[in-house]
Amino acid sequence: MLGRPVPEGRRVVRRSSAGRGWVAVSRNPDSPPDGRRSPRRATDRVEDAVAWFLMVVGLVVLVVAWWTGIAVYDGSVESASTMIQTRAVLLEDAVPDTSGEAGVRPAVRVDAEWVDPDGVEHTGRIPVRHPAPAGTAVEVWVGPNGDASTTAPGRENAVIAGFVTATGLLLGGGVVLGMAWYGVRFLTAACNARRWGREWERVGPEWSDRLR
Repeated sequence: MLGRPVPEGRRVVRRSSAGRGWVAVSRNPDSPPDGRRSPRRATDRVEDAVAWFLMVVGLVVLVVAWWTGIAVYDGSVESASTMIQTRAVLLEDAVPDTSGEAGVRPAVRVDAEWVDPDGVEHTGRIPVRHPAPAGTAVEVWVGPNGDASTTAPGRENAVIAGFVTATGLLLGGGVVLGMAWYGVRFLTAACNARRWGREWERVGPEWSDRLR
């Protein structure tokens, strides 16, 4: 059985009439001598350039994600250091749901009022995990903006915030870079296929006549 001749610098072969395997019948005149590499296609050079560019961009994304995570961590630590502990008074009964697993008490949000560091009164909803009637005072931590939280500020929260931010940037950047690379590979493969089709239209009839 005859194979298609390859127009890009490869030896064209066919089975010997004497039954001794495959023998060369011709060579593309544009192909390099034996022992030398075939000339690179323009699409190969494009892929190499894009690969180097995407690697540089990937390093930039890594550095940006690292420094952004550190900035978020520092900001969270600074914000936690400005929070003060005070008490909020519940304006309604807190009745958490106790129908779940033993020992698990999901928080219920109830109306409460508290005073910020500047002495300004605030009213809002805070989470409460234990049953408490209206008028009960609960410990809260209030920031400079007046928002109250029943969770004590800790360094672990800052670590989690920085880690989540950095990881999100890395994942987002990786997805964008991966899509860009596969897009380039798709385009170069399409260009190579069209080039192959044009070359086969040029040399196909000639080789068909020679191999008849």
